[in-house]
Amino acid sequence: MVTLKDIATACGVSVSTVSKALNNSSELRKETIDLVSERARKLGYTPNSIARSLRTNHTKNIGVLFALSSTSGLKHEYFDSILDSIKTEAESRGYDLTFINSTDSRMTYLEKVRYRNFDGVIIASATDYNSAKLVDLLKSNIPCVLIDYKFRNCISIMSDNEDGAYSLAKYVFAKGHRRIAFITGEDTPVTEARLRGFTRACRERGVEPNPDHVRQSRFHDPDSSYEQTLALFAQDPDITCLFYPDDVSMIGGLRALGKLGRKVPQDVSAIGYDGIAISRIMRPVFTTYVQSSDAIGKLAAEKLIDQIEKPKAIKETLYVKGIIQEGDTLAEPIRK
Repeated sequence: MVTLKDIATACGVSVSTVSKALNNSSELRKETIDLVSERARKLGYTPNSIARSLRTNHTKNIGVLFALSSTSGLKHEYFDSILDSIKTEAESRGYDLTFINSTDSRMTYLEKVRYRNFDGVIIASATDYNSAKLVDLLKSNIPCVLIDYKFRNCISIMSDNEDGAYSLAKYVFAKGHRRIAFITGEDTPVTEARLRGFTRACRERGVEPNPDHVRQSRFHDPDSSYEQTLALFAQDPDITCLFYPDDVSMIGGLRALGKLGRKVPQDVSAIGYDGIAISRIMRPVFTTYVQSSDAIGKLAAEKLIDQIEKPKAIKETLYVKGIIQEGDTLAEPIRK
């Protein structure tokens, strides 16, 4: 069995240097880390994770909690991109990821985390942030980072949903729209933030949002947004622009508009959210808000690992901005 001493001899460095290099220590130059890692690989060195955890009190394993109320789950590109960037960043720093089973009720989240000896947890999405089993985990001494949710004394990485909806609404107003409908997702902090941004943009323009033009749908559910679109136009056929909670929901909305004989954007405009690949493939190309999902995932992994390795890391809330994708589903409204 290859030991740290064997690698040290092959590299002409100390055992301490080998240990630091294999743990990707910031104390060493990249060249030294690369040399030691390459020699270790060629010698067939396999680290003993149990011995390492006893020595360092770290298992180099991170738990990821991911649960959605909708059925899209990992098939949804926005979350897939976030999780992939979490994985890439974590692995680049020597950490592995393990998903936490959110449907197994035999153990609480905290019990699962302690049983698996996770160094920390990223809460990418949860169906109920107020559930006792999640709150117990967040209030424990386990380092946690949340995505798109705030909890006291925890690090939160937030897509700037309020600013995103505000920017989109300003963009729509600049095109001359005033009769705007807003289809939201479920009643979540994300929905609340977007409604705040939308309302702020309306009031800056001297337009009081019409409560009848705000309808709740479900995130990533085209059937639900289809039904809500039909309901809105049955109530007010003069709506000139619709906001959708995400690009997948917008597909359902476009289907409903087609059934009503409304052409986009000639008769009515439509706006999406997320900026997933399908928004650029569809015709017409979606006007939508592109969330920086890669940056969100990378930052979540960075902040969690910093907290694991430096327990006094600042517990902060960080906002990640996106950009508007100028597509072909928004035009000036028809003047009547």
